[in-house]
Amino acid sequence: MSNLNDQACTICGTEIERHYCPNCGQKYDAKKLTSIGLLSDLLVNLFSLEKSVFATCIRLIIDPKKIVKNYFDGFRHYYPSPGKILFYAVTVAGLHITFVDKTLVGLTFDTDNISAQVSFLLFFIPALSLCSLLGMPRLKIGFPEHMISSIYLCSSTLISLTILNDFLYLITGFDTDIYPAFLFLLLVFIGDARVFTPNPTRLRIARNTLFQFLAFCAFVSAILLLVFIQNPESIRIN
Repeated sequence: MSNLNDQACTICGTEIERHYCPNCGQKYDAKKLTSIGLLSDLLVNLFSLEKSVFATCIRLIIDPKKIVKNYFDGFRHYYPSPGKILFYAVTVAGLHITFVDKTLVGLTFDTDNISAQVSFLLFFIPALSLCSLLGMPRLKIGFPEHMISSIYLCSSTLISLTILNDFLYLITGFDTDIYPAFLFLLLVFIGDARVFTPNPTRLRIARNTLFQFLAFCAFVSAILLLVFIQNPESIRIN
Protein backbone atom coordinates (compact mmCIF):
# COMPACT_ATOMS: atom_id res chain seq x y z
CA MET A 1 0.00 0.00 0.00
CA SER A 2 1.29 3.46 -0.87
CA ASN A 3 2.31 5.87 1.84
CA LEU A 4 -0.27 8.64 2.12
CA ASN A 5 2.51 11.16 2.67
CA ASP A 6 3.79 10.42 -0.84
CA GLN A 7 0.43 11.16 -2.45
CA ALA A 8 -0.69 14.55 -3.74
CA CYS A 9 -4.25 15.47 -4.61
CA THR A 10 -4.86 15.18 -8.36
CA ILE A 11 -7.23 18.16 -8.24
CA CYS A 12 -5.31 20.83 -6.35
CA GLY A 13 -1.91 19.25 -5.67
CA THR A 14 -2.20 19.41 -1.86
CA GLU A 15 -0.64 16.56 0.14
CA ILE A 16 -3.16 13.93 1.22
CA GLU A 17 -3.88 13.63 4.96
CA ARG A 18 -5.71 10.62 6.40
CA HIS A 19 -7.27 9.58 3.07
CA TYR A 20 -8.63 13.07 2.27
CA CYS A 21 -7.30 16.22 0.69
CA PRO A 22 -7.41 18.94 3.37
CA ASN A 23 -7.84 21.62 0.68
CA CYS A 24 -10.62 20.40 -1.64
CA GLY A 25 -11.95 17.38 0.24
CA GLN A 26 -11.27 14.76 -2.44
CA LYS A 27 -11.12 11.24 -0.99
CA TYR A 28 -8.08 9.03 -1.65
CA ASP A 29 -8.20 5.22 -1.49
CA ALA A 30 -4.85 3.43 -1.89
CA LYS A 31 -6.49 0.03 -2.41
CA LYS A 32 -6.30 -1.48 -5.89
CA LEU A 33 -9.58 -1.13 -7.79
CA THR A 34 -11.42 -4.41 -8.30
CA SER A 35 -14.79 -5.33 -9.82
CA ILE A 36 -16.22 -6.02 -6.38
CA GLY A 37 -14.83 -2.74 -5.09
CA LEU A 38 -16.37 -0.86 -8.02
CA LEU A 39 -19.79 -2.47 -7.43
CA SER A 40 -19.56 -1.71 -3.72
CA ASP A 41 -18.69 1.93 -4.42
CA LEU A 42 -21.62 2.29 -6.81
CA LEU A 43 -24.08 0.83 -4.30
CA VAL A 44 -22.71 2.87 -1.40
CA ASN A 45 -22.97 6.14 -3.32
CA LEU A 46 -26.43 5.30 -4.68
CA PHE A 47 -27.99 4.32 -1.35
CA SER A 48 -25.86 6.34 1.05
CA LEU A 49 -28.00 7.70 3.87
CA GLU A 50 -25.99 10.91 3.85
CA LYS A 51 -25.01 12.01 0.37
CA SER A 52 -26.95 10.18 -2.34
CA VAL A 53 -29.43 12.12 -4.47
CA PHE A 54 -32.38 10.01 -3.36
CA ALA A 55 -31.44 10.26 0.31
CA THR A 56 -31.09 14.03 -0.11
CA CYS A 57 -34.61 14.16 -1.58
CA ILE A 58 -35.91 12.49 1.57
CA ARG A 59 -33.94 14.89 3.74
CA LEU A 60 -35.36 17.84 1.79
CA ILE A 61 -38.83 16.60 2.68
CA ILE A 62 -37.98 16.10 6.36
CA ASP A 63 -35.80 19.19 6.93
CA PRO A 64 -35.40 21.34 3.79
CA LYS A 65 -33.86 24.27 5.67
CA LYS A 66 -30.81 22.22 6.70
CA ILE A 67 -29.91 21.24 3.13
CA VAL A 68 -30.65 24.61 1.53
CA LYS A 69 -28.98 26.67 4.26
CA ASN A 70 -25.93 24.40 4.10
CA TYR A 71 -25.52 25.42 0.45
CA PHE A 72 -26.21 29.10 1.24
CA ASP A 73 -23.46 29.07 3.85
CA GLY A 74 -20.85 27.83 1.39
CA PHE A 75 -20.66 24.13 2.35
CA ARG A 76 -21.13 22.61 -1.09
CA HIS A 77 -19.27 19.29 -1.25
CA TYR A 78 -21.21 17.12 1.21
CA TYR A 79 -24.79 17.05 -0.06
CA PRO A 80 -25.51 16.89 -3.82
CA SER A 81 -25.60 20.34 -5.43
CA PRO A 82 -28.83 21.89 -6.75
CA GLY A 83 -27.57 21.24 -10.29
CA LYS A 84 -27.10 17.54 -9.59
CA ILE A 85 -30.59 17.24 -8.05
CA LEU A 86 -31.99 19.08 -11.09
CA PHE A 87 -30.20 16.70 -13.47
CA TYR A 88 -31.71 13.70 -11.70
CA ALA A 89 -35.15 15.33 -11.83
CA VAL A 90 -34.87 15.81 -15.60
CA THR A 91 -33.72 12.19 -15.98
CA VAL A 92 -36.50 10.74 -13.81
CA ALA A 93 -39.10 12.88 -15.59
CA GLY A 94 -37.76 11.81 -18.99
CA LEU A 95 -37.97 8.12 -18.07
CA HIS A 96 -41.51 8.66 -16.79
CA ILE A 97 -42.62 10.37 -19.99
CA THR A 98 -40.96 7.73 -22.16
CA PHE A 99 -42.14 4.57 -20.42
CA VAL A 100 -45.14 5.43 -18.23
CA ASP A 101 -47.17 8.50 -19.12
CA LYS A 102 -46.91 11.73 -21.14
CA THR A 103 -47.90 13.98 -18.25
CA LEU A 104 -45.87 15.33 -15.35
CA VAL A 105 -47.76 15.71 -12.05
CA GLY A 106 -50.97 15.81 -14.07
CA LEU A 107 -49.77 18.46 -16.54
CA THR A 108 -48.99 18.08 -20.24
CA PHE A 109 -46.39 20.29 -21.88
CA ASP A 110 -46.47 20.43 -25.67
CA THR A 111 -43.34 22.04 -27.14
CA ASP A 112 -41.77 21.77 -30.56
CA ASN A 113 -38.06 21.88 -29.73
CA ILE A 114 -37.81 21.38 -25.96
CA SER A 115 -38.56 18.17 -24.09
CA ALA A 116 -41.56 18.18 -21.77
CA GLN A 117 -39.54 17.65 -18.60
CA VAL A 118 -37.14 20.48 -19.42
CA SER A 119 -39.95 22.90 -20.29
CA PHE A 120 -41.72 21.91 -17.06
CA LEU A 121 -38.71 22.77 -14.92
CA LEU A 122 -37.79 25.84 -16.98
CA PHE A 123 -41.26 27.23 -16.32
CA PHE A 124 -41.83 26.22 -12.71
CA ILE A 125 -38.46 26.93 -11.13
CA PRO A 126 -38.21 30.64 -12.13
CA ALA A 127 -41.95 31.10 -11.56
CA LEU A 128 -41.89 29.61 -8.07
CA SER A 129 -38.68 31.49 -7.23
CA LEU A 130 -40.43 34.74 -8.11
CA CYS A 131 -43.51 33.75 -6.10
CA SER A 132 -41.30 32.91 -3.15
CA LEU A 133 -39.65 36.33 -3.39
CA LEU A 134 -42.98 38.15 -3.75
CA GLY A 135 -44.71 36.06 -1.10
CA MET A 136 -42.11 36.82 1.57
CA PRO A 137 -40.79 40.31 0.72
CA ARG A 138 -40.05 41.36 4.29
CA LEU A 139 -37.32 38.74 4.69
CA LYS A 140 -34.94 40.75 2.47
CA ILE A 141 -33.53 37.61 0.85
CA GLY A 142 -32.24 37.95 -2.71
CA PHE A 143 -33.61 36.20 -5.77
CA PRO A 144 -30.58 33.83 -6.11
CA GLU A 145 -31.32 32.35 -2.65
CA HIS A 146 -34.96 31.81 -3.62
CA MET A 147 -33.80 30.27 -6.89
CA ILE A 148 -31.55 27.76 -5.13
CA SER A 149 -34.36 26.79 -2.76
CA SER A 150 -36.77 26.35 -5.68
CA ILE A 151 -34.30 24.18 -7.61
CA TYR A 152 -33.81 21.91 -4.62
CA LEU A 153 -37.50 21.74 -3.72
CA CYS A 154 -38.97 21.49 -7.24
CA SER A 155 -36.47 18.82 -8.27
CA SER A 156 -36.74 16.70 -5.14
CA THR A 157 -40.54 16.95 -5.08
CA LEU A 158 -40.79 16.00 -8.75
CA ILE A 159 -38.45 13.04 -8.21
CA SER A 160 -40.31 11.83 -5.12
CA LEU A 161 -43.83 12.18 -6.52
CA THR A 162 -42.93 10.72 -9.91
CA ILE A 163 -41.16 7.65 -8.48
CA LEU A 164 -43.89 7.01 -5.91
CA ASN A 165 -46.64 7.51 -8.48
CA ASP A 166 -44.99 5.26 -11.07
CA PHE A 167 -44.32 2.57 -8.48
CA LEU A 168 -47.99 2.54 -7.47
CA TYR A 169 -49.08 2.61 -11.10
CA LEU A 170 -46.86 -0.30 -12.16
CA ILE A 171 -47.76 -2.39 -9.11
CA THR A 172 -51.46 -1.62 -8.72
CA GLY A 173 -52.46 0.05 -11.99
CA PHE A 174 -53.45 3.32 -10.30
CA ASP A 175 -54.02 6.28 -12.62
CA THR A 176 -50.81 8.27 -13.17
CA ASP A 177 -52.73 11.50 -12.53
CA ILE A 178 -53.07 10.58 -8.86
CA TYR A 179 -50.76 13.48 -7.96
CA PRO A 180 -52.13 16.67 -9.49
CA ALA A 181 -50.18 19.86 -9.97
CA PHE A 182 -51.85 21.33 -6.89
CA LEU A 183 -50.12 18.79 -4.62
CA PHE A 184 -46.78 19.50 -6.29
CA LEU A 185 -47.20 23.25 -5.74
CA LEU A 186 -48.41 22.79 -2.17
CA LEU A 187 -45.40 20.67 -1.19
CA VAL A 188 -42.96 23.12 -2.79
CA PHE A 189 -44.62 26.15 -1.15
CA ILE A 190 -44.64 24.47 2.27
CA GLY A 191 -41.00 23.46 1.90
CA ASP A 192 -40.02 26.95 0.81
CA ALA A 193 -41.86 28.49 3.75
CA ARG A 194 -40.03 26.12 6.08
CA VAL A 195 -36.71 27.24 4.58
CA PHE A 196 -37.24 30.99 4.81
CA THR A 197 -39.62 31.54 7.74
CA PRO A 198 -37.66 32.91 10.72
CA ASN A 199 -38.52 31.29 14.05
CA PRO A 200 -40.95 28.99 12.24
CA THR A 201 -44.23 27.94 13.78
CA ARG A 202 -47.06 26.10 12.07
CA LEU A 203 -49.04 29.33 11.81
CA ARG A 204 -46.14 31.28 10.27
CA ILE A 205 -45.36 28.49 7.82
CA ALA A 206 -49.04 28.27 6.83
CA ARG A 207 -49.17 32.06 6.39
CA ASN A 208 -46.09 32.19 4.15
CA THR A 209 -47.35 29.18 2.19
CA LEU A 210 -50.60 31.02 1.55
CA PHE A 211 -48.76 34.20 0.49
CA GLN A 212 -46.73 32.21 -2.05
CA PHE A 213 -49.86 30.53 -3.38
CA LEU A 214 -51.58 33.92 -3.82
CA ALA A 215 -48.47 35.28 -5.57
CA PHE A 216 -48.50 32.26 -7.90
CA CYS A 217 -52.20 32.79 -8.70
CA ALA A 218 -51.50 36.44 -9.51
CA PHE A 219 -48.51 35.42 -11.68
CA VAL A 220 -50.53 32.85 -13.66
CA SER A 221 -53.43 35.30 -14.03
CA ALA A 222 -51.08 37.93 -15.44
CA ILE A 223 -49.70 35.43 -17.98
CA LEU A 224 -53.19 34.34 -19.03
CA LEU A 225 -54.23 37.98 -19.40
CA LEU A 226 -51.26 38.73 -21.64
CA VAL A 227 -51.99 35.63 -23.74
CA PHE A 228 -55.64 36.65 -24.02
CA ILE A 229 -54.71 40.16 -25.09
CA GLN A 230 -52.38 38.81 -27.77
CA ASN A 231 -54.80 36.14 -28.98
CA PRO A 232 -58.31 36.06 -27.48
CA GLU A 233 -59.10 32.80 -29.31
CA SER A 234 -56.34 30.94 -27.53
CA ILE A 235 -58.27 30.83 -24.23
CA ARG A 236 -61.70 29.25 -24.21
CA ILE A 237 -63.97 28.30 -21.36
CA ASN A 238 -66.07 25.20 -22.06
